[in-house]
Amino acid sequence: MPLQNYDEAFAKELITKAISSGWKAFHFPNTSNDFQKFLINKKKNYDAANEIDFRKATDERGDDLWSSFNA
Repeated sequence: MPLQNYDEAFAKELITKAISSGWKAFHFPNTSNDFQKFLINKKKNYDAANEIDFRKATDERGDDLWSSFNA
């Protein structure tokens, strides 16, 4: 599958790896498996970031509610 069919960040990661390793060509025999791992990690990172944002939002909202309750 052409590299352009993959996620842009994944494609950049592969190209950077190739350049930094001094490769002369782009041949990635495990691209499909590596891409699946990339997607899993991307989802984990996205979920973790959203969980932190949700906690922050609920903590801020909770502080507002408690301050008006105690007043």
